Amino acid sequence: MAEEKKAIFRVVIDGSQEAIFRELTRTDGLNGAIFNSRMVTTGLKPGGRLQMRTASGEHTIVDGDIVEYDPPRRFVHTHRFTQFDDPVCRVTYELKPVAGGIEVTLIVDDIPLGTKTGKEMRRGGDFILRNLKAIVESGRPPFGTRLMYAVFGAMEFVLPKRTRTVHWPLFLLLAIALGASAEERTIVKEVVVKATPETTYRTWTTSEGITSFFAPEAVVDARPDGAFHLHFNPYAAPGLKGADDMRFLALQPPRFLSFTWNAPPHLPEARKQRTFVAVRLAPEGEGQTRVTLRHTGWGDGGEWDKTYQYFDRAWGHVLDNLRKRFETGPVDWTEFLKGLRAAPGR
Repeated sequence: MAEEKKAIFRVVIDGSQEAIFRELTRTDGLNGAIFNSRMVTTGLKPGGRLQMRTASGEHTIVDGDIVEYDPPRRFVHTHRFTQFDDPVCRVTYELKPVAGGIEVTLIVDDIPLGTKTGKEMRRGGDFILRNLKAIVESGRPPFGTRLMYAVFGAMEFVLPKRTRTVHWPLFLLLAIALGASAEERTIVKEVVVKATPETTYRTWTTSEGITSFFAPEAVVDARPDGAFHLHFNPYAAPGLKGADDMRFLALQPPRFLSFTWNAPPHLPEARKQRTFVAVRLAPEGEGQTRVTLRHTGWGDGGEWDKTYQYFDRAWGHVLDNLRKRFETGPVDWTEFLKGLRAAPGR
């Protein structure tokens, strides 16, 4: 039978419409209907960001946006599994009174054909509604589901590294998008470069572009959760080359990109953490672009303060190199690399 891009699941539940809707959208605990996930949002409203995380919160399984929120009748959000490179689909819950209770309809639209996402979404609908019915009518999921959830917790360590919540920062990403609150300290740097936004964007989102102004070596995969690995010392041991294992968070060519960031190797405690950088590009006169960089997500005291001071200086140098790249040409790293090779203890 040929695959369809839509799947529809239904169940009738003996309970109040408000209680059912509240269980589907709860953010105050684990959602026993939806794989014992922890729903985290920037606000239950259209345009809000939504994630479904493991019970521990250490891994993010689903990332999406809220499209409609009409309690207690309708809830719609986009849905992307963080462990797959598949397109997003859309999930709709519709609730209405019928004889015998409340009919809940789960609709999955835009299922990407021939994908792991498609397989998971087609087999997950009945599971969700069966658990939802049990929870509302009896107060807890079926025994078999509870055993499965126990196994989920014990086996969380096998989840792919890319699903770690540190790579899917919800609230700090929101702070970046809003320019950060007055309480959140943020490094802000600007420069005007002699290049169009399209050219400037490519310079930030390709390996060739990055090595022309930022670092002598780079691995760049410009997509959400794609690699943004910048090696300031290519000869160092793995993990100590510079911005090792950083990731893109969001991209909107040719206007916006954001990525995770870490502290330099000489600040090892802060280096274990992640902060976040957003770069906005805006046309500035004929053939020019204003580049605005914001770096936020800082802790307080100790190496946090030292890291903040370090990057408050460093980002100015980076943007100056970007300006020079379009005025006098790409950075020539030859002498810099010679110096690294000759450094004692290398």
